[in-house]
Amino acid sequence: MDTSIKLRKLSEEFTGELGSYLRVDPIYNFYPLYDLYDAVSHRKTLWHIGFKNGHLAGFLLIYRGETPPSIILDGDRDVITHLLDIVKIDEATFHLSPTLSDIVKNKFPVKSEYTTEIMSLRKGEETLYIKHDVKLLNEDHAVDFLRLMREWRPVPNDITEEVEKTMGELKRSDIYGIFTDGRLASVVQLKKLLPHIPEVCWIGRVFTSRKYRSRGFATSLVSKAVEEAFKCESVKYVGLGVRSDNIPAKHVYMKVGFKKYRDRCWLNLNTEITP
Repeated sequence: MDTSIKLRKLSEEFTGELGSYLRVDPIYNFYPLYDLYDAVSHRKTLWHIGFKNGHLAGFLLIYRGETPPSIILDGDRDVITHLLDIVKIDEATFHLSPTLSDIVKNKFPVKSEYTTEIMSLRKGEETLYIKHDVKLLNEDHAVDFLRLMREWRPVPNDITEEVEKTMGELKRSDIYGIFTDGRLASVVQLKKLLPHIPEVCWIGRVFTSRKYRSRGFATSLVSKAVEEAFKCESVKYVGLGVRSDNIPAKHVYMKVGFKKYRDRCWLNLNTEITP
């Protein structure tokens, strides 16, 4: 190994330094920041950091809260090359800058790849379209939420095994939904972690059941999430990620005011999960 490069497992000694490193771009690094400071998420992570000439110059985050695990990495190319030597996983999704994707592809048999766009919306530039009855979901909606999520990304477990876990998630997350015909038809999740990430909130899990698409549900939900995010005085931006070729979704986001911020590369190692 290059003697100017030192690798370390993350410890309390380096948490503050890593937090400062990630906060240089809190929009692009929202998820690493969230996983660093949110107690529940942090327990599901494994972190390694790299120093070059004595300065923090890169990180590798393995999030084990899903199957297969997600690996987020960023930093100096030399540091990333050495950090990837730590990875002993046969199946994963990698999330990184397109400028670093060649390093991963040279080390691992990548099965498929996608480009995701990070989009952002600055406070004061939003245009909201809330034309439906949007509800904040709670624990009582766990089964409804699980059924809808299974349409999005099927999982093998029996639904009853996931109910308790989902009830906890609904209790601690802001997840909004629209009901129609007596069933949950569309959802959006708003992630925020004040005071650790004071300036940015994040929108995720935007999904509408195929039966109820083209009714404007997603536009109403994204608008509601943005409205709630900007009620926090410190929040200046809302971010989200979307597959670059998902034109209908991008149309919804741009209608509300989101603009492209940066690209991120999604690489599949022995899996066929899609963004």
